[in-house]
Amino acid sequence: FNRKYGGFDNASTDCETTLFYFEIPRKNLLEGLDRFAQFFIAPLMKKDSMQREREAVDSEFDMALPSDYNRIAQIYGGIAKDHPMAKFMWGNTKSLCPDNMDDETIHKRLHEFRLRHYSSQYMTLCLQSQHDLDTLQG
Repeated sequence: FNRKYGGFDNASTDCETTLFYFEIPRKNLLEGLDRFAQFFIAPLMKKDSMQREREAVDSEFDMALPSDYNRIAQIYGGIAKDHPMAKFMWGNTKSLCPDNMDDETIHKRLHEFRLRHYSSQYMTLCLQSQHDLDTLQG
């Protein structure tokens, strides 16, 4: 829907947050926002999409390797013993496909993770639009 009507969406993850965003022409905002919200309400999380997503993350990992900023972040992660930064810094094919888990197990655990952590109490929504507030709240 987004691309069909001139919009786009994407996501990015850093150490503690994931940012999801989308942009769409004003005349399609309300329907586009409803469709975007469905990603959080009832995500598809298809098992047959997992490999493609792993490859996308791995590609981003490879592109980030030469960055001095990212290398410094890796060093900080390596010396941060009792800090969340020490637990997770980057994803790649190896980290997203542990040897002791098949795709069925990974898929099940991803759904369990989503049910436990993807809750409105942990999220913030920010809207920017030329629509008036009454329209946005409607």
